[in-house]
Amino acid sequence: MRVRLCLGILLWVISTHTLCAQAYRTPTITDSLKEQTLRAAYYIDHFWDNADWGNDTLLSKPKLALDYLYVLRLLPDKDIERSLEQSVRLFSDYPRQFSKWLFWIERYLHDPRSPYFSDEMFLWVVDAVLQTSAEDEFADIWLRTREVLEKNRIGQRAEDFSFIDKDGEGYRLYNINAPLLMVIFNKPGCSRCQKTEEILSQNDTLQHFLEEGMIKILAICLDVDYEEWMEHQYPKEWICGYDQKGEIEDEMLYEIRQYPSIYLLDREKRVLLKEADCGLALKTLFSR
Repeated sequence: MRVRLCLGILLWVISTHTLCAQAYRTPTITDSLKEQTLRAAYYIDHFWDNADWGNDTLLSKPKLALDYLYVLRLLPDKDIERSLEQSVRLFSDYPRQFSKWLFWIERYLHDPRSPYFSDEMFLWVVDAVLQTSAEDEFADIWLRTREVLEKNRIGQRAEDFSFIDKDGEGYRLYNINAPLLMVIFNKPGCSRCQKTEEILSQNDTLQHFLEEGMIKILAICLDVDYEEWMEHQYPKEWICGYDQKGEIEDEMLYEIRQYPSIYLLDREKRVLLKEADCGLALKTLFSR
């Protein structure tokens, strides 16, 4: 019985890959193109030429979306934006495939845990979707998504918000004066948050930056019991804040999709890094 089950699974996997192969063939790059960027541009421009739009297995797996995004990221921003717009227009003519395409694109561009995470690229997708009629019934959702994506973009000033410290004193984000500001949206009791606190507090270089006034760290807690927050002991060098009014979530000032979620801001509160983990935050900080 076990052998028969394993054989059945193997045959299913083989048939699935066969069907996917029948639904899509990769474009052939002309030999006259030698430079990598030109080859990538040609590949992306012809990526969907051989797709079988009537085959439901075309996007049943994430492989095509991942292959597309991998090569796409080799191109300049203007070509990336153009290709995403063209892909959305193309897929909008094939409703059965469009929803699958958007599912994979949102999963890999809009999830901070994804290696392809880029809200800027996803914003280009959203803008292109809003230009089509294929998603009219979900237009309100796409518009709300766009409203959030427009906030806290890399290179733009972060949204201001108010908070109280553990003495009950009120502050605003923009009141904090520092060459660099690391904002950590967190929850007491969150294991990943506690691990982040340990890593950051034990990093000698970061501690030196804190002692020299080169950076400040603001830990902001929202959507958690006030007493639980008061009892939690943060590293003594950090500024501890509590979103007492709930304005960050109520006014959709920040889209917090994971805890902890780290933002790195410059002196003018321009966003240098968003929704990162501590590893990426430290790497970005120390590379400046």
